[in-house]
Order: sequence, then structure tokens, then C-alpha cells
Amino acid sequence: MNVGKTYVGDLKGESDTREFYRVPAGFSARRDRLVQDLVRKCRDGGMAVVSAPAGFGKTALLLQYADSIKEDMTRGDVGLIDAQGMRPAELGERLRRLQRDIAPTASPVVIVDNMPRFGKAGLQRVVDTLIDLRDQGFEIVVSCLPTNHEFVKAVGESSLIPARSLLVQPREYAQWARLYSISASLDVYHLTQGVPALIAMLQSISSQEADGSALNAGILGIYQAILNNLQQARDGLFRIVCFMLAMGSGTIADLEACGVRVKPNVLLQLSRDWPVFGFAVNTGEFKCLGLGAQIKRSLQQMVARLSSQIVSHAGRMLVKASRFDDAVELCENVLEDNDAIALLAMRPTGFVLSGHGLFISRLLGRHEASTEEPLEAGALLAACLAALTLGDLRLARAAALELRKRAYDMERDVDPTEWACACAFVALWDSCAGISLPTLSEQFCRGARSSHADRLEACIAAYDRLMAGDGNIAAYSAPEPLPQNRRCNRVDLLEILESTVEVLKQAFCGCPEDLGEAMSRLSGLRDVLLERRLLPCAARVRMAQAVGHLMRLEPIADERAFIDANTMAVRQSDLPTQLFCLAAEGWQALTLGQVMNAQFRGQQVEKLADKSNIFLRGWAHLLVQSAQLRDASMITVREQADFLDLATQAKDPAWAWSTALHLSAARFDAELSAWFSMHRSVLLDSSFATRACLAMSVLGDRSDSVRRLVPLRHPSQYRGAIDEAKEVESYETMLYLGTPDVGQVTINLFGGFHVLRNGHTLTDEVWKRKKASALAARLVLSIDTFVDRRVISEEMWPEMDYAHARKSLYTALSSLRGALSQRKDGPQYVVTQADAISFNGDYVTSDIRRFDALAREVLLRKTGRSAQEVIDDCLKLEEVYAGPLFIPSIGNTQFFVQLRRMYQSKFIDCMIRGIDLSVEAGNTASATWLVEAALRQEATREDVIRRAMAVFDLCGRRREVVELYNSHLHYLEHEVHALPEEKTRIAYEQIIGRSKAPVML
Repeated sequence: MNVGKTYVGDLKGESDTREFYRVPAGFSARRDRLVQDLVRKCRDGGMAVVSAPAGFGKTALLLQYADSIKEDMTRGDVGLIDAQGMRPAELGERLRRLQRDIAPTASPVVIVDNMPRFGKAGLQRVVDTLIDLRDQGFEIVVSCLPTNHEFVKAVGESSLIPARSLLVQPREYAQWARLYSISASLDVYHLTQGVPALIAMLQSISSQEADGSALNAGILGIYQAILNNLQQARDGLFRIVCFMLAMGSGTIADLEACGVRVKPNVLLQLSRDWPVFGFAVNTGEFKCLGLGAQIKRSLQQMVARLSSQIVSHAGRMLVKASRFDDAVELCENVLEDNDAIALLAMRPTGFVLSGHGLFISRLLGRHEASTEEPLEAGALLAACLAALTLGDLRLARAAALELRKRAYDMERDVDPTEWACACAFVALWDSCAGISLPTLSEQFCRGARSSHADRLEACIAAYDRLMAGDGNIAAYSAPEPLPQNRRCNRVDLLEILESTVEVLKQAFCGCPEDLGEAMSRLSGLRDVLLERRLLPCAARVRMAQAVGHLMRLEPIADERAFIDANTMAVRQSDLPTQLFCLAAEGWQALTLGQVMNAQFRGQQVEKLADKSNIFLRGWAHLLVQSAQLRDASMITVREQADFLDLATQAKDPAWAWSTALHLSAARFDAELSAWFSMHRSVLLDSSFATRACLAMSVLGDRSDSVRRLVPLRHPSQYRGAIDEAKEVESYETMLYLGTPDVGQVTINLFGGFHVLRNGHTLTDEVWKRKKASALAARLVLSIDTFVDRRVISEEMWPEMDYAHARKSLYTALSSLRGALSQRKDGPQYVVTQADAISFNGDYVTSDIRRFDALAREVLLRKTGRSAQEVIDDCLKLEEVYAGPLFIPSIGNTQFFVQLRRMYQSKFIDCMIRGIDLSVEAGNTASATWLVEAALRQEATREDVIRRAMAVFDLCGRRREVVELYNSHLHYLEHEVHALPEEKTRIAYEQIIGRSKAPVML
């Protein structure tokens, strides 16, 4: 609308020379809900007042209301006045002229937009005129700014439609999105808080990460207009709004904590009339609009131009609320260096623990370059602590020396809790010379306690006990970190230090599941710390993460983590941490197969570590032992194992595990079983579980024997070692399953009948009886499958009738149970159901089961396995198949004979597949081994003969090719009276033909 112009429209459709302003199509979204509210208020009270800041669409709403009146043929004329800049007399004259010009039809309407603020006398005249028009049947609609309190109060608040009602509601948003083509991926209410003008600007933003310069410009315009209005009106809300804009976000409590009193009616006014600050009445929180740091800087500069004192006061509010990131941003954006130093002196340890050492260094550097005045005591303390976090020990020593000279200033100017926290923080570098803080008076130190100081001391004590003590820090418990939405600062060095100690605790005294959860606290911190150049803290975080990956048996993610942490420890003269990093480097090298490197580092730690450093000495000893066992030959390992004193009582888990691993590597299973039984409580100490898993992992199959003794039902600390054992030998079923006095029985049938319990051969007289061994062999061939008594009776006693055979079976079963030491309260090896019998697969295993599992992998699984894996399975199968299947010498043995042929055929098929893959891979050693194994079991199969000749030819053993073929011909001629297959003959002739060709040198 143009200032001072009057628009009158004839709603009856009659021609008139006056102009009526129509809302163009697409000018703005329809606000039908608000239009109906205006109609209702005008109908009930004759007058409505729309009060809202700029950008809330007041004018568009009034035009839509006028448009709706024109379309209603039962209503009178509409008069519109834009009162912006008018004086009371001028506005009164326009209203009276409008009264004369509008025809006295039913319910004419007068709309006044942008009602100015008037003096008391002028306001009363304007209000009297409007009331007079209302009394004459006119409906009055007025829009004004929220600062026009006098006008709203004069006409009555019952007619008010506040700014909060003009916000775009969720039900209306779909229409706005279609009208302005707003992207569906935007967080609309977070970006605009529902302000109509800002929602219309969203059409320039395509995604959350897009440039929001147009939106930010609109937000700045709205806030600038609000500040101008409040300042011109000398409104008490001006100062509070300035604080809000300078802080960006916060709570009313933050303002009141610094002496800014906020009355309840002001809060109500803020929520109702100025809903652009995201103020929540129930929580007192507020959050200003804007995308990115640029608009925050612009808002703070806007406030600084109006009042520099308010900006400084806002900085103190931020510091008192522990929002140091925002305080630093405010200092860099608008504050002078002297004001920033004053803020720094308020909470020096707060700024340092929030990771702003670089900011402190730059700020104090500029101050030193510009003036010779001494620093405040708090700022000097911040300089000392910041230098430590940046790794600048020279500057830290200089600042600490100055602090010792100004000890009196410390007591006068520094808060006691800040001093306590600073002393606890400096204790992290107690190994460094020359950085100690001065000793203050007993009276001052008596009140110098804080929760941060207590947490720091507990964290340091746990770290020192791990690095330089017995390593038992299981009792330490770090507080739970704050949720992300409640964090005031991006970095919290105290929380980071606690998280690193928690990772080390779970790595050496916990279990892998809890270790993974602890490591998640450190994710993403490395880049932030390096960005702020907090190198000592970054080195410790990297070290903790590398320890976590190492102890969880995960691939190396940061190969230089221990090296850089060691370098930092050398600069700080921190010998325990140096030795720890050296030992960790050794374990990391051992996982990579660098045995000599690992052994050297372990020996260095053993040599340099103090006797009181039980943890590091034990870990280093285990490292040296693991490296020696991994690289030494079996002969050497066994010779050294012969000299072990197994009568010694090992009280330390590291030495107990070293002996156990040595016995396991030497395959002294009986001695290992005795050692494990004697030291069970020490070996299964939960605080040593992850270190034991690491040692078993690096030793590979040499630790298989001790792996089998770790109970599956033991707590999950050993789960990594047990899972790895399963991966090494997927067919192995001899892991300990029961209580310690329960024995695992193994009955092997390949190459003869052989019974073992816990790895020891059973020599009971019962096993010399043919019936007991035959019955056991028959049941082993059907483990976990019940065999009918009649079937067994007919096979074992075919010459007897069923009644006598059943009695004989009962006697044989009793003998078998006695030979297996089966008792009612012990493991049930032989189980019966109905009229059938079976071995219990939980306690009885056999080479038959392992053979079946391996043969299934080799012959049936065609995908998901490499050639080398299949070859390895074939080699394992050759070890399992010690000879033809056992056949008892009593009863009907047809069942055993059939199975012997079947297993022999499966074995040859597997050997042939392994031979073919070995030849393709060029692995002649494996191919030769498998060929010889196949020839030992079946020397007459034509396909075996062909593979054998091909492999012998590859190895240059052509004489053996001739001998093999001739022996095969002799067998066919004298035993079978047949000729070799055509393929076999052709293969032989090709090999011999090549051998007769001239040799080129």
C-alpha cells in the first residue's frame, strides 16, 4: 500500500470511480483460518487488531480479508488506509473522509494498516474516532507492531490477534510448499520457526547443506527491524532481545544468573508477540534463527553496534553457563582483546578443558605484542595450561615460573575451584620438570575443591596404576558422557581423558563387548583435536584406539599411533608411557609377523621397567615368550619345555600363561592339562582374559591345545580365542563342554579301533573283548541316530534267536557302560529311547564325524572357498583318514564292509580334487603329498594312476612314472585279466614321448 492513500471498493458490483486493491493470484498463500478469525472478532466486538513484527504477513492478511468481504454480496463497502508515517490529525481526517465516502450499507469495513505509535492525546483522538465508527456500524480492522502497547490497551486486548497466531501451522504448510516449490528435505520449522516471510524464502534452498544466504539475509532483516522498533519504543524488551541475539541460544536462567532480571509478563510478551526467538515458556530456553556461523557473526556485530556493553555482558553469561565455544566465537567476532582476556580470567580452566588452547595462545600473543602491561592472574594461569595442551613445554615452564612469582595474585584473583582444577590438570604432566604451580596458603586451598578436580585425580590415579603399577584398574568407572544434544562444547578434555582410561581399562581388565562400547566414545575426536592442535591429547586418543583394535584382534587402523604416543612421552619424560608404547609396538609387530622386532621390544621393556611395574613387566614377558614360541622350531620348543619347572606355583597370570602357551606349543597336552588344573583360577582371571586372547591369537595353531581347555561356558572374555580356534579347525569338536570332572570320549575307527578320554588311551580290560569294541564301533557309525536293538542283535549274533541275542546285547551294553565309566550322576555316554540305542554326541565324538564334515566341504561346497582352503581341507582329511575303516571280527560285518568301501571311495575322491587344485595352483608339494596318500589307500584306480603320473612328471620323477605304470599293467594282466583304460595309456605315452625328445640346454 502507498502511504496516505485511501482505497474504497463497491462490493455490490456497481461501477465506481474509486479503486479497490485486489489480491493477485499467487501473491501469497491463503490464510483462510486467520481470515475467519478476523470475521469472528469483528462480528463479536466490531473491531480486531493484528499485532506482529515485520515479516509476518500482516498486510497480506488484511488484503485477503478485504477480498473475502468483497466476494460476500451481503456486506458493505471496504475502505483501506495505510497509516504508516501519518500524524494523528491526518489519520483522523482520513477516517472521517472515509466515513463520508462509504455508502451506509450493511456492515461496511474500515481497514487501517501499519498503525503508528502516537502520544497520549493523539492516540486518544484516533481511538475515539475508531470507536465512533464502530458505533455507527462499521467493522474496524487495524494492524500494528507489538511495540504499540498503548493502542492495543486502549481498544482492548480481547480484539487482539497476536504474532504467534500468524505463524504458519503444520496443516497450512502443504499449501505453502506447493506455492513456493519448497524442497521436501528441509527442516522447515528449525529453519524458520514458522515465520511466513522466511518460509517463502525457502524456495531458494534445495537441501539442508545448501547455501542459505537469501534466508539468512531475510532473518537479519527481521531481527534488525525488531531491534529498531524496540529501541525507538524504548521498550524494556530491547535489552533482553540484544542478549538473546548476542548469545544465539540459551536459557532465561543464564541471563538471570548474571543479574539480568526478567519479569514473568515480559516472558509472556516474548512468547506471544515476538515468536522469532524460539522461546519455550515451560523450559525458559530460546534459540535464534540462522544457518551457519556467518549469520551468528552478523547478529553479534549488529548488537555490538547498538551496545558494546551488552555484548561484553553476554560474554560473561556464556562463560558462567560453561558455553566456552560460544564465548570464544563471540570474542573472535566482536569483542576487543582486553574484554576477551577479562572473560578468559573468569574461568581459565574452563577454556582450557574445552580445547581452546590455540585461541588462548593467539589472544595472549596479540596482547603481549600490543602492550607491556602484565596479564591478569587468571589469564596467566590459562596461558600455562594452554601451553601444556598444545605441547609447548617451554612456554608452559615460563608461565609456571611467572605464576610462582605472583603467588599472592593467585589467591586474590583466581577462584579456589579453578585453582583446584588447574592443579589437578597440571598433575597430568608431573613427570615434566619446571611446570609445577606455586603452593598457596592453607586457608585458600581448604576451599579449593571441585568435581572436575576430583574426576581428574581419579583419572590420573587409574592411568598411573596401569602404566606404573599392577594394572588392576577394574574398580575405576568413568562417568557416562553427556548426550550430544546436551553438550555445550564440542571438545571436553576431561571427558576425553576419562574415555581413554575407560578404553584402557576395558582393553586390559574387561571384555571385548565392553571395549567396543568404550571405543565408540572416542570416535571422531582425532580430527577435532588435530584441528585445534591439541597434540598431546590427540596422541593419547590415538594410542587408546590402537590398543582397542589390538586387544579386539582387529586389523591395524593407525600404524603410527604407538610411535607418535611414544615420541610425545619422551618429550614429557614419561618413562612408564614410553615402555607401554614400546610393548604395544611389539605386540603390533608380532601380529604382522615381525617376530624379531617384537622380541627386541619386549626384552627392552623387561630390562627398563621397574620391579613395581607389575603390569608392564608381565605383558612384556608374555610378548617375549610368544615371539620365541612363534618363531622357534618344534624341536627347540620341546627341548625348552622339558626344562620347565611345573611344580612352581605361578601367582601372576602373565607367567602362568607363558608356561601354558609353551606347553601348548610343545604339544605336551598331559603336562598342560595338569598345569591348567593347578592354576585354573590364575589362568582364568577375568582381568587377564584379553591379554591371553591376544597371545593365543598371535601363536595361531600352536595354541590350539590351550584353547581347547578354555570352557565355552566361561564368561565372554575368551570368546575371541575360542571363535578363532573354530575358524582354524571348523570340524574340531573337542572344546571342553562340561564341568571340570566330565571326560570327553573319542572313538576312532580309521586305521583300527582306538578309544581315548581327554586325549589319553583307555586300557581297560573290557576293550579287549570283541563284543564291546564291535558294539561301540557300530554305535559310533550312527552317533545321534538311534539304532534298533533287533538290528544290532541280528548283526552281532546272527546265529541266535532274538531272545538270546537280546540278553547278550544287554550284557554287552552293561560292559560298555562300565568301560566308559558311565554313572547315573555323570555324563550319559550311552542313551536309550524306546527300543533303540545311541551314543550321546555331546560327550562322544569320532574321526568319522570329522571325516564327514571335511569331505562335505571338499566335495559339495563349490562356492565361497578359495583353492588353497580346499587343499588345506584335503590335507586335514589325509591326517584324519589313518587307514581303512575298522571291521570287527564277530557277527555279520556286511554293514562295516559297505561303509569301508564308501569311506575309501570318498577319501580318494577328495584326494583327486585336492590334487587337481594343487596342480592348477602350481603347488607340487601338496599335490605330491596327496598323490602318495591316495596311492597308499587305492593303488589300482585308473583316475588315481593318471593323476599320479601327471604329478610325478611335473616333479621330474619319470622313472617312477614308468614303474607305476608297469606295476599297474602287471596287476591288470595277472589279477583282473584286462587292459588299462584308453585315457591312462594316452597319458603315459604323452609323458614318455616328451621324455624321449631331445633336451635343449
